Amino acid sequence: MGVSIAPNSKVSWPGGQVRGLATHEPDGSPWIARLSGKAPPLRLMIVAETPAPGLLPSAPPDPASVPNNHKAYMVQWFLFAAIAAMIYALAVRKRLRETRPSA
Repeated sequence: MGVSIAPNSKVSWPGGQVRGLATHEPDGSPWIARLSGKAPPLRLMIVAETPAPGLLPSAPPDPASVPNNHKAYMVQWFLFAAIAAMIYALAVRKRLRETRPSA
């Protein structure tokens, strides 16, 4: 419904229609907890377009605030895979040399 500068302020809102953006509540659970099902499910919330009387408007969620490091993760994991492939190739080459009959 909005935010207040004073954390203990009481707002009198009689209720009524609310227009806004439906989104999930903010959460600080690690992704591994979400994946394993140990984190509680996220509840839906509405970020109102117009604030209740006496409140300032809430900032709508902004996708631009998510760090854009996806390409860095991609490069990191492709490098890990390439290094693993090189180690595997060296191990296979060593095994082939060891199993070759001596001339």
